[in-house]
Amino acid sequence: MEQEVILKEIKEYATKNYVPILQDISLDLILLVLKLKRPDSILEIGTAIGYSAINFSKYLKDKNSTILTIEKNADMYKKAVENIEKAGLSNTIEVINADATEYLEKIDENEKKFDVIFIDAAKGQYLVFLENALRLVKKGGIIIADNVYFKGRVLSRI
Repeated sequence: MEQEVILKEIKEYATKNYVPILQDISLDLILLVLKLKRPDSILEIGTAIGYSAINFSKYLKDKNSTILTIEKNADMYKKAVENIEKAGLSNTIEVINADATEYLEKIDENEKKFDVIFIDAAKGQYLVFLENALRLVKKGGIIIADNVYFKGRVLSRI
């Protein structure tokens, strides 16, 4: 099935089932950044149902580039894996079912760093995510955080 059709179906599912996905204006800006950067590796914190990761995959550097994405919710994780498989991206996008605050601590920055890190998970944990992102981003890399003004839950912690 064509990727654009799959993305449309995912977006419709998200709307119908109240699954938070990137708003079009945010997605467009991030895709522009990715198009300019052409990253070899992306870390996404907060997979939801795979909508962002599938979109991001269009602007990876080449066929050997990868996306590692972390989702805590088991139901969302299963739906993300299903959507990513349907899009034919299982070899490009690895979905981890874990609490990102714990999982990120296990990534050794001497072994793995990322060109782009996208944070879009539990807003109250953004400071923990940012600390890890700073540790795991490559020199010259980019950190993107969505919804930093979300009901004051992020800025009030900084």
